[in-house]
Amino acid sequence: MMERSSGRIYYLMGASGAGKDSLIKYVKDNLKDRKSYHFARRYVTRTPPGENDIEVDQKTFRQLLDSCNLVLHWQRHGINYGFGKEMEKALAEGKRVIINGSRGHYSIAKAAYPDLIGILIKANPQILEQRLHRRKRESASEISARMAEADKFQQLEKEGMDIHIIDNSAKLHIAGNQLLAILKG
Repeated sequence: MMERSSGRIYYLMGASGAGKDSLIKYVKDNLKDRKSYHFARRYVTRTPPGENDIEVDQKTFRQLLDSCNLVLHWQRHGINYGFGKEMEKALAEGKRVIINGSRGHYSIAKAAYPDLIGILIKANPQILEQRLHRRKRESASEISARMAEADKFQQLEKEGMDIHIIDNSAKLHIAGNQLLAILKG
């Protein structure tokens, strides 16, 4: 890892459908001082990729891993995810780095970056399910599996981890402004 100055990672996590990508877009659209922030792009092996993702095939992802060009990486639901070294450069420049991470990888990321700020994005189950159906990326059985996974996010709260929690069940600007306040704090 590169030597860092005052940069810090803001690690967003939450169940599928909680609205992480929407909140990231809201923050991008509403930040006045964008030069102090870096929105890290994930490398993913899924089609179609999310709003801020870079789609790669399995071979390319393996090459990124083997060449040590991914500083954080994990696999979830058969999809590989990773963040590249450009995140390290932004940290070294003192930027606030916003990433769309994984709950399952949170403790590993926190160990690698102890000053990382964890932010759990949640929404009530009915809204999560509606959003998953609306995006039409998963089958009915995959949506059921993701809904079962959503319950596991409550474990983070129960474990008393030092994380911020934002409920994104209502209007986007409410959760978006809460996220902005955390990023500026």
